Amino acid sequence: PIPHIMHEMGDDHASRSWRNRIVFGGVAVCLAGTLVMVLGLVGFFDGGGSKGGDTSAATAGQGTLPGGAEDTPAPTLELIDEPKSAPPTFSPSADPTSTPTTEDPTVSPTTIEPTSSPTTWAPTTQNPTWAPVEGPTTPHPTTEPTPSPTSTPTTTPTPAPSTLEPTAAPNTLSPTSTPSKRPTSSMAPTGPEDEHTFSFYVMGDIAYKKSEKDLLIEQLKEIKSEEAAGANVTIADDVTGNPRDPDDGESLFTVHVGDIFTTAKWWSADCPYSEYKAIKDIFVDHSHVPTFVLPGDNDWIDCPNSTIAWDRWADNFIPFEQHSAWDDVNFVPQLVRRQAIRPENFAFHFRSVLFMGLNLIAGTRGVTESEAVWDERIGHCQDWAATNINDYIRQYGGPPRAVIFFGHARRGREVWFTMQDLLYQYQIPVVYLHGNGHEFYVDNPIVEWPRFTEVQVDQGANARPVKVTVRGTTQQALNRPFVREDINQHIFGGLVKLDRRGGLYPDANINPKDDADGLRRWE
Repeated sequence: PIPHIMHEMGDDHASRSWRNRIVFGGVAVCLAGTLVMVLGLVGFFDGGGSKGGDTSAATAGQGTLPGGAEDTPAPTLELIDEPKSAPPTFSPSADPTSTPTTEDPTVSPTTIEPTSSPTTWAPTTQNPTWAPVEGPTTPHPTTEPTPSPTSTPTTTPTPAPSTLEPTAAPNTLSPTSTPSKRPTSSMAPTGPEDEHTFSFYVMGDIAYKKSEKDLLIEQLKEIKSEEAAGANVTIADDVTGNPRDPDDGESLFTVHVGDIFTTAKWWSADCPYSEYKAIKDIFVDHSHVPTFVLPGDNDWIDCPNSTIAWDRWADNFIPFEQHSAWDDVNFVPQLVRRQAIRPENFAFHFRSVLFMGLNLIAGTRGVTESEAVWDERIGHCQDWAATNINDYIRQYGGPPRAVIFFGHARRGREVWFTMQDLLYQYQIPVVYLHGNGHEFYVDNPIVEWPRFTEVQVDQGANARPVKVTVRGTTQQALNRPFVREDINQHIFGGLVKLDRRGGLYPDANINPKDDADGLRRWE
């Protein structure tokens, strides 16, 4: 149709001009369409590669740019915000950067700068409240410090060098300037070199009247004077490792084995409270060492009302050795245990010697007490003795060096047969000290058990309290064995020495108690 139009126009030159324009315009339109298609394909393949498409296909479709430039991937444009400081984290990265920053963070947690408190860096005896950091650490302190200082010091030193030193040892690990005089009852001897010689005093059947109360005071004063004259150092010094001469045998305690008054006199026949308190006050005021008092038959069972009498006795003498008068004397009261069901029975061990006090009063089974009550009391004593023997052997892996019992009378046959079964194999001296009979004697009542010795002490009005010394095991003590110097001294097993300290007074009134139920036989 174009030539037809041109022919109609009648101008060949014009027709040629228009024809050229039309041809070039068509070509331009075609090229423009082709360019649009090419750009669209490039944009399509480029966008598909950015969304996880086939990157190799996208690369193949890029072709050669105009001007012969080499085919290169189109650069990716990213929006860049203004630089910001990263917020501090409160747990370290598991993958720290290879080059730690030296700049201070814009937000500084309080834990980045070491505090003045040493507890965050010094090891303590308690578990830390923070958890150890897992993985490698950086030279800079993290918000969660490790339990121990790192090998690379921090850039900021701690306020005080002491923060890298261990904290002071607790008081319980270092001795105080003044050692305690009273170790706990669990203190066990550490070896033979620790077993120094010591002594104690035993009396009984005093004070029956006013003159005997005065005599008891004099006896206690005499003991104190003798101890003061022979003592070079105190018991407290002995504990710290400065023992006195083993033959001195420092006095540690006193035992009264019962019958503190008599019911045969009108002033004490009703067992008034004043009689119990009077004896208590005498010991508190004049005994220089802790004192144990055991019940005698006069003290409660022979009283008009034995229940009231027992309450009065117990109120004054359980646990008498704990009286504040002896708080600063020595540590013996701290070693004592008492039987729960029968607290008048006591036990303790010291320097590998076991001591026990038992309620073994005089009287006749079925008369003094009913058979059931008598048997129950004896059974309690038997159980208490066996328990303490077994506990000691179990705790220390063997028997004590000696066992010393205290009681009021020669009673408790079942107790001693049980002790024979438990102790005979060990061949250690066992001594039972009691009163009631008023006349001194030493006996071996069980023929099959020659290491068992029974001692009855004098009535207190007729003789001084006996002194019993237990030989130590130090080399010094072993080099100076006990020697019987006169008839008033007795030695048991080479370990226990009893001294009557002169024997009877010149004006002693010997009046042996008629004890048909107990004299020279067990009941």
